[in-house]
Amino acid sequence: MHWTNIKKEALALVQKCIPCQRFNIVKTGYNPLRPVHAELPGDHWAIDLAGELPLTKRKNCYLLIMIDICSRFVILRPLEDKTAESVVKAIIPVFCDFGIPRTLQSDNGKEFVNKIMTRFKIKAGFDHRLITPYHPQGNGAAERTVGTAMKTIKKLVEGVNDSWDLFVSSAQLAINNKVSKRHNATPFSVMFGRKMNDFKNFNEETKEKTPLTPDQIQSRIAELKEVVFPAINEKTMQTIKKQKETFDATHKLKDFKIGNSVRLKINAPHRAKMDVVNEGPYQVVRKTDQGTYVLRDTMNQLMTRHFQPSELVLVADEHEVLDDVYDVEAVVDHKLNESTNKYTYKVKWLNFDDSHNTWEPAENFLSQKCIQTYWKRIGQTPRVVTKRQNAQTNKSNRKRRKSNARKNA
Repeated sequence: MHWTNIKKEALALVQKCIPCQRFNIVKTGYNPLRPVHAELPGDHWAIDLAGELPLTKRKNCYLLIMIDICSRFVILRPLEDKTAESVVKAIIPVFCDFGIPRTLQSDNGKEFVNKIMTRFKIKAGFDHRLITPYHPQGNGAAERTVGTAMKTIKKLVEGVNDSWDLFVSSAQLAINNKVSKRHNATPFSVMFGRKMNDFKNFNEETKEKTPLTPDQIQSRIAELKEVVFPAINEKTMQTIKKQKETFDATHKLKDFKIGNSVRLKINAPHRAKMDVVNEGPYQVVRKTDQGTYVLRDTMNQLMTRHFQPSELVLVADEHEVLDDVYDVEAVVDHKLNESTNKYTYKVKWLNFDDSHNTWEPAENFLSQKCIQTYWKRIGQTPRVVTKRQNAQTNKSNRKRRKSNARKNA
């Protein structure tokens, strides 16, 4: 017998398997790369925090990283803590030195998303953009700069870890004098329109330098605006295009359609090793302009945040709004079916009295957390009976019955 569609039908069968959807790890899908760029220095800053670091004698244990998106110019500031007051207090002098930006970009940490930062952005007038939660790639410029800054500081401290904050300024200088691949120039030269002075003794110079006249200053400003910055922007766009082509060619791009049934990947830090990998199902409602997705759960409620394609797994079964979905207050009892070697659980439903308690198999739970909580509460572990153990038990029972029959005879 030749089964022509066996592979296709087997794949369809596995895709409909609920345990497989919950635990199988599949290839991650991505949106096409959308690099962030700015046309002029000081227009767009990205910020992040590094820490908690070793406590120094000056009581600093965090590092604030700011990077200008256009020039790649970096600002590093040691902080005593990561409260909203400390972060805003460190950002204000930078904005006063370089001007108020059009855009400030950060993640969703409480040190950046708070009432103080909201008042600051309203008063200053900049746009505070937040990346998608649990998607640090959205703040990639700042995330990479954190790694670069920490690597540079580690090289400078030479083991004196409790004085790392003394080397922050030196690390900032070194980073800003390194040629950036993005525009093939140093961040310092792009930000200030000139080269950084070399490390030499300027007291030995005998030649006097004539100051620029007002006309020369205006000509220099016009050259920067009309020639230098457009050329840098053109070079940046060429680099971005190459990066995008490389990313899109090496990453699996995925686009979900409206109405697709998907499961949500649970990040490793938020689950134990034995927990489910994917939870759901959810229904795709729409795709946003930023490439993220709005989802609806089985009770027809919209999820409170948007999701990246890399967080979603397409499943074969159709999403349906179930009328008989209820919230579990607690699992109160369990019993094992010896023939199937599976547990069923007695459920106390939220907002219902004990007369409405029911026995439910594990596959009826949309999330396994309440079952895990039950086993942890009673201090036991599920007993798994293998086929061999079950066969041995049945064999010993048969022997015991035969022995009893002989005695009775």
